[in-house]
Amino acid sequence: MKTLILLALFLPLLSFAQEVNFEAIASETARSMVYRSIFEGSRGYIWYGTRDQGVIRQAGDVFEQLILPDSMNLTGAASIHATKDGSVYFAALLEF
Repeated sequence: MKTLILLALFLPLLSFAQEVNFEAIASETARSMVYRSIFEGSRGYIWYGTRDQGVIRQAGDVFEQLILPDSMNLTGAASIHATKDGSVYFAALLEF
């Protein structure tokens, strides 16, 4: 499979509002992942872009993995940013 880095395309989480889910993961699992980016949002979440496990968000001691629709094969996130209104965007690593 080819991996394409889409640095110019930032995918807003809000555009998937009806389809975005988060799944709780063990803190040991989250701590063992390889991260490409870390970002603290205005709403208190810490966002992690991983090398090959997508996007993780942390609130206190709770870690959750972003679950996207099956049609989006997100493998990692190279960069994470937010707008003034708190919307979170990330540059995605997608497999084709």
